[in-house]
Amino acid sequence: MLGTFNRLSAIQGLVIAYLLALFVIIYGPGVGKGFVADDFNWIARSRPPIAQAVGRALSHTSDFYRPVITFSFAVNYALSGLNPKLYGLVNLSLLIGCAVLVAWLASLSGLRRGFAIFAAALFAFNVHGIDMGVLWISGRTSLFLTLFSLGAAIAFQKGRLQTCAVLTFLALLSKEEAVVLPIVFSIWRWLDAGTEQTAARGSGLEAIRETRWMWAVLGIYAVLRFHSGAMLPTNAPPYYRLSANPHLLARNLREYADRACSISLLFVGLVFLVARVRPGLDARERAMVAKAASWLVLGFAITIFLPIRSSLYAVFPSIGSVLAASLLIAGMWPRVSARTQRSLTAAALMLPIALLPVYRARGERWVLNAQLSDSVVNQLEEVAARPEVERIVLRDDRTTRVNLANAIGPAASDVARLIAQHPLTVEIEPPFERKRRIASPEEAVMALDPLTGLLTPALP
Repeated sequence: MLGTFNRLSAIQGLVIAYLLALFVIIYGPGVGKGFVADDFNWIARSRPPIAQAVGRALSHTSDFYRPVITFSFAVNYALSGLNPKLYGLVNLSLLIGCAVLVAWLASLSGLRRGFAIFAAALFAFNVHGIDMGVLWISGRTSLFLTLFSLGAAIAFQKGRLQTCAVLTFLALLSKEEAVVLPIVFSIWRWLDAGTEQTAARGSGLEAIRETRWMWAVLGIYAVLRFHSGAMLPTNAPPYYRLSANPHLLARNLREYADRACSISLLFVGLVFLVARVRPGLDARERAMVAKAASWLVLGFAITIFLPIRSSLYAVFPSIGSVLAASLLIAGMWPRVSARTQRSLTAAALMLPIALLPVYRARGERWVLNAQLSDSVVNQLEEVAARPEVERIVLRDDRTTRVNLANAIGPAASDVARLIAQHPLTVEIEPPFERKRRIASPEEAVMALDPLTGLLTPALP
């Protein structure tokens, strides 16, 4: 990979610097503004010494089985405690790392450096999912999944199957969608066999045999997960239970196709309208398009059946769409005149600037709720420092999207564990749901001012 960067032209180096600067301009100001909802739970379970936290995550959990995420939060907490800035910078670094690996994988897929850079930009500047992965600290689950999955795919393309298996295992320990990777790599091996001049396409069983290391780590993961007591489809909350409802599947298909593919399809359609020719792909390139399509489709194999929808679910599968789009565009590019090529390249480079208001608007809800959460937690720490306070009730204002329900939500008990040195209960109470009552001497009732974001004692 270093050799590839060393061979970059001066113009390509400038393009990379320009894209990186744009990305930092878009997301840098909003990174690490505060913890939101699930973040508090990850931190609370990661507070013991790192080895102890990871050991518990591997052996016992009642919800998700994601030891890599527990490890990352444990390291973050050891370094910065409840200062959210470093947590956010980790997410930003993970996304940039993913973009670099996209370019590497695109290069191994036969794309020239310019198109490899284009593929990385298509991934990083997607208006769906990336904002959530960077600005919401818990979004690192999808970023770790994508990072290790890309590493596994690169190792597979280079024929390093044991390394691929190790990285597949780390992806499995990051997020559940990685269970499809052994299937993906078996399909890739089957497609590779069809492009080899000395061999006919082998059977599916042969492809599985040659990817046995990936299947082995899937088996190890299944055993570890089962014995940990982690959540399964049979005992998950209703919104995490798989459903074959046709209306649900149709809606998920439509929305996830938009979130993972819309930008890629836009560029493919634009170049096709200009070139007016089908992509000229050889057998190896057609196989790579098929590989990318298998990644895209299988990347949604679990989430498309879930009642709950999230743009985060599009981050991992979108790798398939950006690779396929880059290959198709590269196949049409020689039929585009040099002048039109320059115009299209300039338009592509300017698009992120034109979309700046969209990026800011989509990220605003995460930034504002994170800022509210950070302000509230700092104020709660002052109140919780009084040993006579055993219970804090937060009265929320639900007339705006920026409220305690969105900023902290069900994690109020985790907040209490993190800020207090003595037994403390923190509750969020909407004013219109419960009657106001007089606080006892052991209880502090705080009301949120929606204009200032400050907590003030509530009068009886």
